[in-house]
Amino acid sequence: MRIFRFAILCLGLALATTFSTSAFAQNMDKQTTVTKPKGDGPFPAVILLHWTSGVGAPERKWSKTLAANGYAAVILKSSRKIKGTTKDLDTFEPYVPHRVAELNAANAWVKQQSWSNGTVSVFGRSHGGWVVIDALKQGQRFHKAVASAPRCDGARGASAKLRSATPLLIVSGSKDKVVPQAACTDFAKRAGRKVTHAIYPSGHEVDLRSKAATSAIVQFLR
Repeated sequence: MRIFRFAILCLGLALATTFSTSAFAQNMDKQTTVTKPKGDGPFPAVILLHWTSGVGAPERKWSKTLAANGYAAVILKSSRKIKGTTKDLDTFEPYVPHRVAELNAANAWVKQQSWSNGTVSVFGRSHGGWVVIDALKQGQRFHKAVASAPRCDGARGASAKLRSATPLLIVSGSKDKVVPQAACTDFAKRAGRKVTHAIYPSGHEVDLRSKAATSAIVQFLR
């Protein structure tokens, strides 16, 4: 089983490396949905990364919330359908490198838009949060980064260092039965001042189910 999982991970990494950031950038108009605040702009932006089920009501709700707080919300839809099972989180691992590359392209694309003031943050939910953490481990830079209910002990490990100086907020639910919360606690302790780990009495959708978590995310992004 371990050999099989390792083979899957290697395949995912190989597939991701066949695409360059420039190749992803050509599709950003099709992969993104932008919700802007009222006014002429330019605005600070927040890139939203969905979970394994793809773009849905949670991302659209957050787009409205962020726009109401003065941000251009950019939903980034992955070009690959994510498949796996929560009973074995390793099955979702091969899709992480691909989405990290997409995020890198989106970051550059947003900064080139006329409605953007060049200040770009990122907010990922569940698998999207996993992608955010991995991107920071690889050195991608943002104004702020939020990972809600992410997996913190993926292929690079909870002990892997963040190569990016981007401030990171990890939000976890104390009743989350999908991802191991303890791994994020351990990761935050190892990372030091760059990472804040906040735990709320909620399940996996902590960013929406907990009003305190929603408020903390909005406040952190400022």
